[in-house]
Amino acid sequence: MRLPHSIKATTLAMVIAILAAITLPLGFFFLGFQKLSIILNIETETNAFLASRIINANPDYWIYEYARLQEFLSHPLIKTTSEIRRIVDPSGRTVAQNQELVSFPFMTRSHNLYDSGKVVARMEIVRSLRPLIEETILVAIFGGLLIAAIYFPLKKFGLDAHEAAEKALRESEARFRSLFEHMTEGVALHELIFDDQGKEVDYRIVSVNPTFEKQTGISPDRILGQLATQAYETDTPPYLETYAQVAQSGQPCTFEAFFPPIQRYFHISVSSSRPDQFFTVFEDITARKRLEEALRDNEQFLTDVFNSIQDGLSVLDPNLNIIRVNPAMEKFGYTQPVLGRKCYEVYHRRNAPCDVCPVQQTLLTGQASRDTVTEYLPDGSARSMEIYAFPLKDRTSGQVRAVIEYVREVTERLRAEEERLKYSKIESLSTLAGGIAHDFNNILTAILGNIGLAMLNGQIKPGSRERLAQAEQACLRAQTLSQQLLTFSKGGAPIKKITSIPKLLKESAGLTLSGSQARCEFLIPEALWPVEADEGQISQVFNNLLINADQAMPEGGIIQIGAENIFVGEQPGLPLTSGDYVKITFTDKGVGISAQYLDKIFDPYFSTKQKGSGLGLATAYSIIKNHAGFIKVESQTGVGTTFTVYLPALESGAVPEEQEAEPAGGQGLILVMDDEEMIRVVLRGMLDHVGYEVDFASDGTEAVEKFAQAREAGRPFAAVILDLTIPGGMGGKETLRQLLKIDPQVKGIVSSGYSDDPIMADFQKYGFCDVITKPYRIMELSKVLKRAVG
Repeated sequence: MRLPHSIKATTLAMVIAILAAITLPLGFFFLGFQKLSIILNIETETNAFLASRIINANPDYWIYEYARLQEFLSHPLIKTTSEIRRIVDPSGRTVAQNQELVSFPFMTRSHNLYDSGKVVARMEIVRSLRPLIEETILVAIFGGLLIAAIYFPLKKFGLDAHEAAEKALRESEARFRSLFEHMTEGVALHELIFDDQGKEVDYRIVSVNPTFEKQTGISPDRILGQLATQAYETDTPPYLETYAQVAQSGQPCTFEAFFPPIQRYFHISVSSSRPDQFFTVFEDITARKRLEEALRDNEQFLTDVFNSIQDGLSVLDPNLNIIRVNPAMEKFGYTQPVLGRKCYEVYHRRNAPCDVCPVQQTLLTGQASRDTVTEYLPDGSARSMEIYAFPLKDRTSGQVRAVIEYVREVTERLRAEEERLKYSKIESLSTLAGGIAHDFNNILTAILGNIGLAMLNGQIKPGSRERLAQAEQACLRAQTLSQQLLTFSKGGAPIKKITSIPKLLKESAGLTLSGSQARCEFLIPEALWPVEADEGQISQVFNNLLINADQAMPEGGIIQIGAENIFVGEQPGLPLTSGDYVKITFTDKGVGISAQYLDKIFDPYFSTKQKGSGLGLATAYSIIKNHAGFIKVESQTGVGTTFTVYLPALESGAVPEEQEAEPAGGQGLILVMDDEEMIRVVLRGMLDHVGYEVDFASDGTEAVEKFAQAREAGRPFAAVILDLTIPGGMGGKETLRQLLKIDPQVKGIVSSGYSDDPIMADFQKYGFCDVITKPYRIMELSKVLKRAVG
């Protein structure tokens, strides 16, 4: 009865042994294969996550991060046996791979790598199955020896595989946790919340790493387990739509966003391995964004400055192409499209670069340059442009990569400088001219006085009287030359009074053109404003201009003399203050003035005439300048010339009526102070002739002493004639001041042939009652004394 049982048991045992012999290696191989598959899956997914960080750090150029990828693949998370770890692009080309060899057969696991939701590569791990097969063969060989303990080895091998898998999982989790906690970027794991219809309505914050708090300033204790709307205190969960799309599709994405609850900017990477979860990796880019905003603000500021500059600005490349201009360039007439065109085509209407070009000089030398160029416009006029060129250099190479061209029109400034130069030339002669005029007038006073006295002698023969009259006329012509010299000196200040311009114009025309073939045509309104001027000086200006017009028409012709009232505002080309002016024009139809001489005709001693002195127009220029006016010329060769004079007009005032000039005698004691002996001698004769007693002083000290003595003696002087300039002594100004202390009612008459003081023009301000300029004749002297003494 035992045998069948024994056979049955043996059969059962054999069956068990066979089953054990078959199932043991098969089970071992199956469990080992499963273990290896699990480990490879974990390793592949973990390595893919780490590789994604490298890709997301440099999305466009990650494929060139070969060194980092090679180093990353050379350090496995679980070191068991040889395996191949590599990254393969979508075309199958291996981007990076470790150098280990794997025997056939082998197991391969892969995981896709994403950039902005697009598969850019896949992570592959290849491990050989040969060790597992060898272990399975050994198990099969020794399986029969272990049949007695079939369950124990099975149990043992099963537990070892399970423990190994658990250990691998624990190690993988530890590595992941370490990476999670030590990442420099903030990481957060979230869980989606759905409504009854399965639509995402919110998400819960499951886990965050320590960097999360550093970057957001939000404590994990406050938000873990909280819904996003609760944690961030917002009405809607931030970026829910984007997060839900990543979780549902499994396609990662990146974006930049401003997070209002904490007022920070972040670069956010979103990934998901489950439809109900996602995790975010975010980097604080607030500093970078604010720097970008600052750069944009600075660029806008520079653009505003560039556009607000009222002078022209152009930016040119090394090929002279215009790459940027400011709006001010339009005022130069460059309103057509200019960008991308050659500067010489647009600005100078040329087909080739300019011969003189500061921009080309800057490109050649790398240094700033400057020049002034003249541009001729289609209407024939010219304007002067001041051009500055500044290099814009590459910081690395130092090469000029662009040039800033700064353009300013300086036509009016250069004209003003020419005017100042003309005036400075005239002033440079003032000291010399004043000294000559002073001595010359003293001599002329003596000559005219003696001639006048001689002509008053009734015993002179008619022939001699005629010769004396000719000599007097010569002196008067010399007086005109002296007056021209005075104009250059600082003492040539005009002695002004209210004057009628029409009267002076007609008198000047009658005297100057007497015997000439030219005649005048007057265009003068009746209500012409009066001016305050020195009649002698203004007549001299009119005489010079009429002489020029007459000489320009040797065959005769008409000289048009016009005058009008005008108001001058801020007008280009007129260096005058705003106000009312009388504008006077002298127009002839003569030969005209060549353009090359127009800028020089007011220069001293410049003349195109063989017999000209070169002082006529220079004198006119200085006189008008001293009257706060302006004179200019316009001429065209063969057509004619027009001189235009502007004189300040009076708002009110009437021109005094002239009285008949009558010889005036008088009586009384007159004191004359003059340092010139010949003046004193001739004045004695002149004053004796008109009935005055006279006493003399050579300087101010002597004059004060004689004035005081005469007053104490009861024979005070009726008037004193004081020379304004006494070399080395007290002049007329200080002398009168001393006399006024003695007698406040003293009648002081100032006389001079030259002075750098405005006393002659404003004598009453300094206490004088009248003025007489040298040279003068007996008739003028008698009239002045008549007004002073009565």
